[in-house]
Amino acid sequence: MMARANRSKALRILYWIATVQVALVMFSGGLLDATRTDSALMVFHHLGYPDYFGTLLGVAQVLGVVALVAPLPRALRMFAYAGFTIDVTAAIISILAVGDPWHQVVIPVYALAMVLVSYFTWSGREGAATPVATRSPSSDRIGLSA
Repeated sequence: MMARANRSKALRILYWIATVQVALVMFSGGLLDATRTDSALMVFHHLGYPDYFGTLLGVAQVLGVVALVAPLPRALRMFAYAGFTIDVTAAIISILAVGDPWHQVVIPVYALAMVLVSYFTWSGREGAATPVATRSPSSDRIGLSA
């Protein structure tokens, strides 16, 4: 019983370490992208994306952080994890596609690792890996967990 409690505590700590890192990176990057700062636009132009893409991506990142840290339904949190996974995977592919050196992908690869650690430690604690269709409707209400 004690080993299970220690494992649960370790997972909770690992979850928060990863989740705080994801939230900080996505929120700060999202604000820079959404407000079209010069540095954000320079990156988007270098990767071949139009200016408005930064606004779309930035707003999605900020909303994703809200879904990650606020007591919202599981489905929204799962969409946030999926969006973050697509975001950083696309960043890795985009960086490599324009011919940038491989070391430029270190930060997005680390961000992807933190997103995955956050997701899997959350799903292990909350049972989020259970398919949505098999859960009762009451388990998706704000403040309730299965």
